[in-house]
Amino acid sequence: MKVILFVFLTTATLLLSCSNNHGTKPISLKAINDSLTVSNDNLKRQNDSIYKVLEGKLQNEKTAQTASLWFPKAKYLQFRSEEIYKYIDTAISNLKSDSVQNNADSLFTKLDFYKGKILRIDPDIYNDIKYSAEIITHYFDSVKLSKKEQLDLYFSNKSKDEQLLILNQTKNNIEIIENKTLIFCNNKIE
Repeated sequence: MKVILFVFLTTATLLLSCSNNHGTKPISLKAINDSLTVSNDNLKRQNDSIYKVLEGKLQNEKTAQTASLWFPKAKYLQFRSEEIYKYIDTAISNLKSDSVQNNADSLFTKLDFYKGKILRIDPDIYNDIKYSAEIITHYFDSVKLSKKEQLDLYFSNKSKDEQLLILNQTKNNIEIIENKTLIFCNNKIE
């Protein structure tokens, strides 16, 4: 929860500070992107540590039985998360190199698929994270806009820096969802 609050406050502060300084916008967006990259790296390290803790619980005779139920769910989460991270990283690389135009429709479909798969790992996981599993923002995940309107709102007619920011924020939100789900799985193993 502290990580989410920190990321939100940092992003909000930087966005508000950029709103009246149109001449410094690219520098400010770069600063936000850099902060999100650091946050993503920190969350990745924490998630990797939790995966190791869960794997270790398989070896402990006191926790092995429960861990054998929850560890496969965590591994499935890891598989799905790595799959979407690779897709987003490719989109970021493509955007930075100007080599390929990113397909917002494909990204939306993959993000929606990821969220659905994660929420269906286990009914207890679904009940725990269904309201906080925000891929882009709460507004994007809950608003009743058509798919085309959502894509236009978040991905169309954006500068390269804005698109990078959206992709990094999306990756950060996925790292947070993965982290919440891992902590939930770890807490289920006594």
